[in-house]
Amino acid sequence: RLGITAGDLQWTPLPLFHMASILPLLAMVGAGGGYLAETHFEAGAALEQLYAYQPTLLYPAFPAITADLLAHPDFDAGRLGCVRLINNVAPPETLRANMRALPGALHISAYGMTEASGICCHGAADEDDETRATTCGRPYPGVQLRVVDPDSGAVLPAEERGEIQVRGFSLLEGYYRDPARTAEAFTDDGWFRTGDLCSLTAQGQVAYHGRLKDLLKIGGENVSPLELENWLGTHPAVHLAQVVAAPDDRLGEVAAAFVQLREGASLSAEELVDYCRGQIASFKIPRHVRFVSEWPMSATKIQKHVLAEQLRAELAASQA
Repeated sequence: RLGITAGDLQWTPLPLFHMASILPLLAMVGAGGGYLAETHFEAGAALEQLYAYQPTLLYPAFPAITADLLAHPDFDAGRLGCVRLINNVAPPETLRANMRALPGALHISAYGMTEASGICCHGAADEDDETRATTCGRPYPGVQLRVVDPDSGAVLPAEERGEIQVRGFSLLEGYYRDPARTAEAFTDDGWFRTGDLCSLTAQGQVAYHGRLKDLLKIGGENVSPLELENWLGTHPAVHLAQVVAAPDDRLGEVAAAFVQLREGASLSAEELVDYCRGQIASFKIPRHVRFVSEWPMSATKIQKHVLAEQLRAELAASQA
């Protein structure tokens, strides 16, 4: 699907214990191509490596890595004309911005998880830019996907949001020495409960809308943090935004935004809130804005639960 050949050199900045590094490595072994890795990701050093070795495929996989590359003062798209394909997972507006930053490359997204051997689907070259910005492609042969109502378990039609479930050859048999968790993760008919909020297009492509457990319940309405992060990321001063739930006496929960600004940019909380007015529903506008210079990270992902815990502790202390 990605058209990898023996003439390709793929760059992957992720640690080799991660599926988003192991799978690209195996793909290059299978094709007889080259594999370019890093021991530790730092945007400036990574750009020097890219300019020196001129890879044809980039597999940054996660938005924070790509954002750091594109925002670095040494970034020069003209020196990356070698790149023909980039795989990255991010909200649609971020993917559109990536396409504008490196217009000579084909940008694809993916959907998957460790429990399904890393990848269930990729975007494809025969899809247009907007389709590849808003969906993650169709499942690979041997992988089945369905979207169900999280409460009733009823299978939902195309374009309706629910929990996406996976079945196929690539699924785990179970969690190591944890039969209770294994039983909870699978339906009676063998589908794996991903906990992801998704929909399927009429053509069978996956559209990712966030984690079910991350959904905000604002005044009884379900709100996807990804929707808000997508809009906040369009502000020219915003490098990266993450949205979590904050407790609220009246609405139960409200949106709280953690924002990292672009280097040299200036933006106040009030200006960011004003940017949202008239563009998203008023009840979705963040009630708390915090600016950060670094993020609590796992090996590859921002730990949202840490951000939420920090904010809850701060709000509790202010009310004491």
